[in-house]
Amino acid sequence: MALKGGGKGSSVTANFVKYMSFTDGRDKVNRTVQYASRLILWYLDCYGGAQSTIQRIGSLEKALSTSRKLFRMARTLDFLQKVLDALNKKDDTEKTLEVLGYLFKASWLAIDHAMWFGKIQVVEIDTKLWGERSAWLWLAANSTLVARDMYQLQQVILHSKELKRAGDPVPGTHLQSQATRIKLQLTVDLCDVLIPLASLGYVGKGLGAAGGVVSSVVGGYLVWERKIKS
Repeated sequence: MALKGGGKGSSVTANFVKYMSFTDGRDKVNRTVQYASRLILWYLDCYGGAQSTIQRIGSLEKALSTSRKLFRMARTLDFLQKVLDALNKKDDTEKTLEVLGYLFKASWLAIDHAMWFGKIQVVEIDTKLWGERSAWLWLAANSTLVARDMYQLQQVILHSKELKRAGDPVPGTHLQSQATRIKLQLTVDLCDVLIPLASLGYVGKGLGAAGGVVSSVVGGYLVWERKIKS
């Protein structure tokens, strides 16, 4: 006799399994745990905690950081492809910001890959020097993409106003969903700015870690919407 499914619970489980089958989905979950671990370490360092707990959480954070560096080895090519895709955009401002943002990201990851090979002693590299350069490139990438997000949001708002002036009292559903998606992406990119700022010493490590948690959760939601609900 065949067993019937468990309804909503089984559907959620099936969706989560499907979500974790995507590279982006797994990375967002791992990234959330990584930065949550970093935030907990900052808290324990500031307010005290058992040394054994600090060591366990520190080991978890390092393991996730190292594994994510390995798993995203091909992402540089992905960002270069996004540069090529952005060149086809008709809006020159959006095109320029997106091309620069993804070029910065590709350069940041290329250095990050080199540093990973240095850590496993395949090549010799000044990790402090190149780590700082990597952080600056990441900051430039995130800042440029924040500008892109704000520009896109401005264009959607202007388009919505044009529709109202043309006699449409309520903006189209497409514009509303587009504005929501851009706002969420803006949140991701703004929070990601805090991570390299923390690495460079301009903001506290706790704020950088908190930014990483928020951007990972919101970014994970965007992946869920794109991969599961679409």
